[in-house]
Amino acid sequence: MDIGKTVGRYRIEQWLASGAMGDVHRAYDPVIGRPVAIKIIRRELARGSGADQWLERFKCEARAAGQRFHPNIVTVFDYGEEDGLPFLVMEFIDGPNLASYIKTGGPVRIERAVDIIAQVLNGLGFAHASGIVHRDIKPSNILVLPNGSVKIADFGIARTASSDLTVVGDVLGTPAYVAPEQLRGDPVDRRSDLFAVGVMLFETLASVKPFRATSLAESMLLMERRGPEDICALNPLVPNELKQVIERALAFDPAARFASASEFSCAIEAATALAPAASDSGKAPPPLSPPEPAIPDGGTWSARMLSRLERELATFIGPVASLAVKQASRATGDFNVLCASLSRYIDNESERSQFLQAGRRLMERVPDPTGWPRMKSTGGSAAIAATPLPPVAVLDGIERNLVRAIGPIARIVIERHLRNFETLAKLHQALAAEIPDERERASFLESVK
Repeated sequence: MDIGKTVGRYRIEQWLASGAMGDVHRAYDPVIGRPVAIKIIRRELARGSGADQWLERFKCEARAAGQRFHPNIVTVFDYGEEDGLPFLVMEFIDGPNLASYIKTGGPVRIERAVDIIAQVLNGLGFAHASGIVHRDIKPSNILVLPNGSVKIADFGIARTASSDLTVVGDVLGTPAYVAPEQLRGDPVDRRSDLFAVGVMLFETLASVKPFRATSLAESMLLMERRGPEDICALNPLVPNELKQVIERALAFDPAARFASASEFSCAIEAATALAPAASDSGKAPPPLSPPEPAIPDGGTWSARMLSRLERELATFIGPVASLAVKQASRATGDFNVLCASLSRYIDNESERSQFLQAGRRLMERVPDPTGWPRMKSTGGSAAIAATPLPPVAVLDGIERNLVRAIGPIARIVIERHLRNFETLAKLHQALAAEIPDERERASFLESVK
């Protein structure tokens, strides 16, 4: 694709990568004024045998992916066709993928590796709950932002391909990460994705893959008869408890693996909590991201812990979880109160209970509650509570009405104004000011009364 060429409304600026399904370019969206990533499907796939059926399935899956928002999944903004070729428009991630770091940086520190995989599992758990199996989990599809957050790319693409295309794109291209049932051509489910995560965790910690083979047949034989290599021999810093978790994730029989992303993540948490601290002697591998930033406004909550709470909450309420956690964490120094405050944003009672259970699991990692970071004292006075954000159902209604006036950018605009939220009436007025057409502005204000 030529630099400067327009695809839909987007201007191509730079080639980024090529894969079995298509080419990815950095592009510019002149309407919203932001960089985006565009994946354009290969011409031979779109024009080959059975292309009509495949393109329709791809389009439906693109719509489904665009309706799901999670902080650990690359957001799909748009879908279109150019010269008969379908393309997806996604958020642009300015950061490396996990594959490039493993290749150049060696084994990742255990704590950082576990954090990366926890974020991947969090995103996968959200997708699996929506009925989507990724089918192509591998380090090159794991993008790392400068702040250390992780996003899974290529959701909704591998799953839509026909069986022949899946073999070409997912098996022959990346056999080291593919579960044995997928290699056999059998039906796959969430446990196939979790197998790939197990391979990825092994490689992140050891810099080599657990089944080093020169052919698909040899790889299958190693999976069935030998199992993964001894990761403790490859990296003595890996605790035996974590080795056992990895071996379960890489079991040949899907029934012997973890049943869900949440179960896998909890097992990793327990294994690393029980393991003794590694020695600080020797040269440590370079970190994948800068040290975690301090919490502003005098707070001393662990940024890593708040990030985990945010990921748990985002599963139920979407991107607004980031603002909710920031506000609530500044209003209390008690972990139980923090979780209870955040749970109020979840309307469904069952989902609220799931979130509180996730909070208790985090607490169980530190038996002594005083071990959790606390808010700094402010001369004996209690922390001033921030204004609670509107309920998620209310925000969803506001977004639907604003989309009619300004399009997909509505979500971004709402999130920006929520940072200074005081009252619902002021939020309505601030959002209305973003609508250039006077008639549409009045219609919006009438719709949110």
